[in-house]
Amino acid sequence: MEFKKFLGQRIVTKRRDERSLHEVAYKELARLSKRKSADAVLFSVEPKSATINIVVLRNKRFHRFDAMTFSDKIFNNTYVHTCYGTYEMLKEMVNNKRKRDWIRELRIAFTRNKRQERRFKYLLRLARHI
Repeated sequence: MEFKKFLGQRIVTKRRDERSLHEVAYKELARLSKRKSADAVLFSVEPKSATINIVVLRNKRFHRFDAMTFSDKIFNNTYVHTCYGTYEMLKEMVNNKRKRDWIRELRIAFTRNKRQERRFKYLLRLARHI
């Protein structure tokens, strides 16, 4: 069992295998993809630390900040780290050496249309080969 500090409390998170982490991730991804502001939802799973990383990409109209915004929560005894941003911000993260490793493991869970899906696949493939 691992302990993570969350909002000043100690919460026990369960160790899970990759399959059960994917099940928890898909529940959270389904909730996030229903939002009208979400153009695309990407995710990665880390079984060693029992965490799920989710990236919600929005249009500039819905995300007016200059940098990515983050939120953390515990969902079904699993730590979920959610990032909100735009495609341009994700593109800048690919060029950053420190953040590129994290982006390499992302997978596409939801996009609004096929054009965006091809665009994100290209960017993720580029991040893996750099």
